Amino acid sequence: MQTAGTVLKGFYDAIVAGDLIAARNFLADDMVYEGVFRTFTSADAYMVVFRSFLEFTTRLDVKVILSEGDQAAIFYEMETTKPVYAVTFVGELHQVRDGKIVFARAACDGRSFAPLFAS
Repeated sequence: MQTAGTVLKGFYDAIVAGDLIAARNFLADDMVYEGVFRTFTSADAYMVVFRSFLEFTTRLDVKVILSEGDQAAIFYEMETTKPVYAVTFVGELHQVRDGKIVFARAACDGRSFAPLFAS
């Protein structure tokens, strides 16, 4: 049986490898993502924005994944380039059900990314 931590690790292993199809398979269709600037109520909507962030992410360095029961947290450092040059430390809390991520909440210092969401 997969734990919340192994599901989250599988998702981010796929992300780091650039395999967005495999990453999407770890998300429930109706997952909810609460971010610094936006909330998404479907995995597909979340993946569209996540994919665009990955286009200018040059490094995603997972520091640690912690899990207990159906919850897992990940902490990583993300380095981005044009249009936003930044190194950002990100923390996310995830809830997993039946081997799929159903909820995610992210926290970071988003000041560097604010211009991307101004409209």
